Amino acid sequence: STLKVSASIKNPLVDSTVDLYFKVSQGLLPTPSKSHYTFNLRDISKVFQGILMVGGEAIKGTKDLVSLWVHETSRVFQDRLTDQKDVEWYSGILE
Repeated sequence: STLKVSASIKNPLVDSTVDLYFKVSQGLLPTPSKSHYTFNLRDISKVFQGILMVGGEAIKGTKDLVSLWVHETSRVFQDRLTDQKDVEWYSGILE
């Protein structure tokens, strides 16, 4: 089944993903010990690909969609982080 999502949640979801991408890519720059901290626009598409992999029947409302968004953004961005300080920084910007 196809999930119908209103513009009242779609637009903020897209805007928040782009905003998060810019914060992460500017706040977590690659260093010699963290060369994998290279983020690009494909990461934005990975978030939405992950959301679209979930069937519409699994998302009952806005709360489920937001929870899924948090999960997917964490999967794409936070899972790369190797330093506890960076994980805490990331968690702080999601709040």
